[in-house]
Amino acid sequence: MRALLAFLRRDALEATAYKLGFLGQLATLASTFFTVTFLARMLGDVPPPALRAWGGPAADYFGFALIGVAAADMLAVTLHGMVNGIRWAQAVGTLEAMLATPAPAAVVLAGPLLYPLCWSLVRAVAYVALGTAFGARFTLDEPFVLGLVLGVSLCANAALGALGAATMLLAKSFEPLTALVAGLSALLGGVLYPREALPSWLITASEALPLTHALEALRTVLLRRGGLSEILPSLAVLSAFAVVLGAIAWWAVGRAIARVRRDGTMGWY
Repeated sequence: MRALLAFLRRDALEATAYKLGFLGQLATLASTFFTVTFLARMLGDVPPPALRAWGGPAADYFGFALIGVAAADMLAVTLHGMVNGIRWAQAVGTLEAMLATPAPAAVVLAGPLLYPLCWSLVRAVAYVALGTAFGARFTLDEPFVLGLVLGVSLCANAALGALGAATMLLAKSFEPLTALVAGLSALLGGVLYPREALPSWLITASEALPLTHALEALRTVLLRRGGLSEILPSLAVLSAFAVVLGAIAWWAVGRAIARVRRDGTMGWY
């Protein structure tokens, strides 16, 4: 825990030390929010036909899209956080030193994920709060269920991120897995438009992405007043992703670290 908190403190100090960069992140948040706001205003008060499947008192595009943007942001952080941490440590020459400490390799790899994830959660709360102030309608009858969905979703995407980290340890300069998953998730996951707007074969393909099931569960909770029983299918799929991909990632990271240590290439980039 002390090692994880040290990573969190380091990254927080670095982020706040560069004031212009921090202001740029705030500007990006505002830009994204108002892009969704103006897009929703263009569509008007009547939900598009593809949104009718969501029903309930909150079946408006504004809330639908804000949930998609906030969730995609958080899951993108878990997808890229470990890869970016390894890339940064390779570039500044600290990766080998960190892996030589008594801290477990999992802590060294997951540590750089903490600050981006915390900041992403702040952004998600800001999206929901600003959306509510501007007229979006959300329902939250069971906060525990929402927390459960978020936790399992983040674990599923973090497992994919760990696989990307293993690839980065070996490939050094380019890691295609997380970029491919992120691109497909943005296209097929239902971030800004319902999956029902896709061709049927792409709807089937989207089932292979954790973001698809995460958004399904989150929108069921926040737009349909859904409880645990309604989201069990999505939770089951996300849990399977987390367990199976997590086990594969654990094995892959261990093999990758052993390989770069044996070859003497851990600090290469």
